[in-house]
Amino acid sequence: MEQQQEKQQPIIKLFSSGVSLNVWPQKKDDKTYYQVSIQRKYIKNNEEVYETMHFFPDVLLPLSELLREAYSSLNVYKQEMRRQQKELQKKWEEA
Repeated sequence: MEQQQEKQQPIIKLFSSGVSLNVWPQKKDDKTYYQVSIQRKYIKNNEEVYETMHFFPDVLLPLSELLREAYSSLNVYKQEMRRQQKELQKKWEEA
């Protein structure tokens, strides 16, 4: 029997000034943890697109704003997940 795994997608995707930020859920021991990946894309010699995890000072402010937005968005996401879980628990108890 062949099992197909769904490719995991980030729950939050943000982009600003050539910098992308993704938040990925990681499940371990019945808990969900969140991992953040940050990359900057740039074009070298007007040809190829490259990605790096190194940042010049001119993108530090946009990066900090992305981090702030990710933090806020993740808190909203976690609150919604808790609300849905409580709703399911309530329906389960009523059944």
